[in-house]
Amino acid sequence: MNAKIATCAALTLLATACTNTEPSAPPPELQPSLRAYVLDEVPSDVDNRTFVDFGGKVHLIGYKIEPSGIVRPGQSVKMTLYWRSVAPLTKGWRLFTHLTSPGGSRLENFDKFGPLREPNALGDQSLPPDQWQLGKVYVDEQNLTLPGNITDPVVTLTVGIWRGNARLDILSGRSDGTRRAIIANIPTGVVPPKPVAKKEPSKP
Repeated sequence: MNAKIATCAALTLLATACTNTEPSAPPPELQPSLRAYVLDEVPSDVDNRTFVDFGGKVHLIGYKIEPSGIVRPGQSVKMTLYWRSVAPLTKGWRLFTHLTSPGGSRLENFDKFGPLREPNALGDQSLPPDQWQLGKVYVDEQNLTLPGNITDPVVTLTVGIWRGNARLDILSGRSDGTRRAIIANIPTGVVPPKPVAKKEPSKP
């Protein structure tokens, strides 16, 4: 009798565990305007191949930055990211892009820029990673304008995947230690002011 009870209890726990995994619903039908951003493979002309593993769920496998040189405050830079979906994500996971200072402080949030991220009728990203099909490559284009008040000679573009107060862990690849993948350091052409030398008090 005790063995039967134990077996039933184990099956109940297993059923509960399976329920708590929140399996993703089938992805909605893709909008025609977004079909060009969903590929079977990475294009051969990707400037920079990379590999960043976000929680074993999504891989960042390439990127482009245009222009490749100085981008001054108030000017724009185009960043194209190539993501591959490798495992299902539960509902609510979204892409983010942060512009950060050399010390890691966030200067600007670009979460809603680009075809995959433009707000839909519900105010959500148009094609977030929780709706991606396994094995497909997603082309994430963003045209980003640097704030005009930047005072740092170099700023950094970082990206990640978030839900609420959580971010997917970066299991491999270049990151800043806060679950943000480092994409590029952008020279701004800003020359920091020289420190003013302190005047010594005149001797009597």
